[in-house]
Amino acid sequence: MARAHQRRVDGVGHRQRGRARRAGEDQRARLGHRAAVWHPDGLRAVHSPLLAQRPEAPQRDVHAPSATTNRPPGYHPAVTAARALLLLLVACGAEEPVLVGVPAEPLLAPGPGAPGGAAAPAPDGPAPRVAEGRPSYDPALYVKPAGVVLDIGLLGGRSLREVKAVVADQLGPPVDTVPLPGGGGTEYRFASGAVLRAADDRIYLLRTPLPQPLRRHEAFAAAGLLEPVSEALTLHREYRYNNERGFRRLRLKRLGASTEEVVEVEAWSWIPGEHDNRR
Repeated sequence: MARAHQRRVDGVGHRQRGRARRAGEDQRARLGHRAAVWHPDGLRAVHSPLLAQRPEAPQRDVHAPSATTNRPPGYHPAVTAARALLLLLVACGAEEPVLVGVPAEPLLAPGPGAPGGAAAPAPDGPAPRVAEGRPSYDPALYVKPAGVVLDIGLLGGRSLREVKAVVADQLGPPVDTVPLPGGGGTEYRFASGAVLRAADDRIYLLRTPLPQPLRRHEAFAAAGLLEPVSEALTLHREYRYNNERGFRRLRLKRLGASTEEVVEVEAWSWIPGEHDNRR
């Protein structure tokens, strides 16, 4: 009987000590760096040197700039959005409205002959006439270079009316005129043996005999031509060049099959019907 009573007393004491321990832990958590220790008279708060070393969390100032977002003092999302909208409305209202998709410049420029338009280009023949790098022509300043028999480099591809005086000076009047079929224009034959062909007022063929057999570079100089940069196609009695110095074809007729001396120079600016025959 005494033992049972003693066990009940011990159980009650054990439960009271457990409640006191849990209360001490709760109070210790509330005190922060001040610790709560158990005392027979009750829990007491004492100062702990180890817990005092823990820095207290600083109080955040909502008006101070944030170190992570770099926001200025007094920042508020709603106020900032309202200010941005106000600035946008003020900026847009100061300019004229712009229509999206309408170019600043007109799509179609004034045509030839219209006010402000470019001058109408000169009429061209079937192919490009005077290539880049060919000599320019000024009737008041032109003088035939020394040693040139016929200035093919100047006349090839030009308007016959434009260089009529040069043709008359270097070849004389034509002794025969032959119309050519198939859009070939007209062939003019001269007393020196030279031949000129023109279509749509454009000279496309010039052929001239040389006063004496010449080497190739001398023959080019006598015809007012620069020496080609590509290799010649050597045929039975001629040297042939294609697409050189602004000409579709250059032919140098040789004195014989076993010699390199040239007796005639022929230059085609273009060949009438060449592209038509390929179709």
